Amino acid sequence: MNIKSCCVDFNHSKFVVYCALLCFSLTWVLQLDGYISISYWLIFLPLFIWKSLVLIGCIVGTLIWWTTPQLRENRTEFHAMWLSLIVHIQLALFEIFVCFNLANGQPIKWIVVFAPLLFLTPLSTVAFLWLYRNDRPYMLELLLAANVLLFIFVALKLDGTIDWSWGIVFLPVWILMCIVTLVVIYCAFWNMFMLRHMQEAAAAASSNAAANHISGEQRRYYLQYICTGLTLVFPLLAFQVLLAAKLDGGDAIRYSWFVTFAPLIVTLFTLLTTTFGGTGVTRGGNRWFFGMRTDFCTFAMNLFPCLKEYGNISVKLSAGHEQDYTGNVNSYGLGSGGESRREQRVIYLGDAPLSSDDSQSQSSSHLSSRGVVHIDTPD
Repeated sequence: MNIKSCCVDFNHSKFVVYCALLCFSLTWVLQLDGYISISYWLIFLPLFIWKSLVLIGCIVGTLIWWTTPQLRENRTEFHAMWLSLIVHIQLALFEIFVCFNLANGQPIKWIVVFAPLLFLTPLSTVAFLWLYRNDRPYMLELLLAANVLLFIFVALKLDGTIDWSWGIVFLPVWILMCIVTLVVIYCAFWNMFMLRHMQEAAAAASSNAAANHISGEQRRYYLQYICTGLTLVFPLLAFQVLLAAKLDGGDAIRYSWFVTFAPLIVTLFTLLTTTFGGTGVTRGGNRWFFGMRTDFCTFAMNLFPCLKEYGNISVKLSAGHEQDYTGNVNSYGLGSGGESRREQRVIYLGDAPLSSDDSQSQSSSHLSSRGVVHIDTPD
């Protein structure tokens, strides 16, 4: 596990989103199964915290933008931040209407409750096209734009205007998920083919260390892409099937709501792990939220310098099931990680004697009670 790579590619925005959705899902399931009985406003609290962080972050980022004109090197991210704020305000209005309706015996028609989402659909379509053109994350906008029929069908079903089964109400999602499944399966086979091709190329160029290194990086990328895609799509399909059966079957369905939502929780947890060391559009986040102007890891380490000691650790399991911790010097004020020549100093922890000075051993002794610490320094 390379902590440096995980921190550099850490997407703080998606981490907050997935944490909020995960907490909301778990609380909602416990409420449905009768394990807890709390106000709906508390159940929706994680979602409200998510939207509040977006609002505060946008306000702080805008203030810094206007007070420091010399730092306006990237207008695209600033515009994307405001576009994201508009989308989140509409989502917050929808969540407030839902919470009010559930807490007060549904005094408002559901088609009115879903009105913010319906108004948000054309905006999400325009936002998706703009974000895609400017190579910015667009997953939320794409989901909102693609599910307009689902919003209409669910609202009409809850109001009793239509008498369809939930399986038919979810028909837009079935179509969308079938397309996504076919795309993921195609990409999985294509990535497996590319992986095999690169392995053969690496074997043919085994004398070239640089070629082997590049092949190893690409191999990890393709394996991560395949595993992530498969662990996202199939649990979502299982969740939709279980949810439709549970809603249509009522009390005749024996399994609990937790079993119904279990695949969704697995999906959210998988998405949560992808916020560390992501690839492509999942990397990083908007750098103007809270006026950071840099990636979250650099911002946090500049704010708390003591974290630099932990950001350069990479953990590997050796054949003897012992852990070695390799400190690779990186751009966080500890040096550069790109040198080809290094001087490596090894510190033995535990009963072995120390081969470095006392100050280094004391600063690294917290890493493990047993094992080896490698400290790399440039020549």
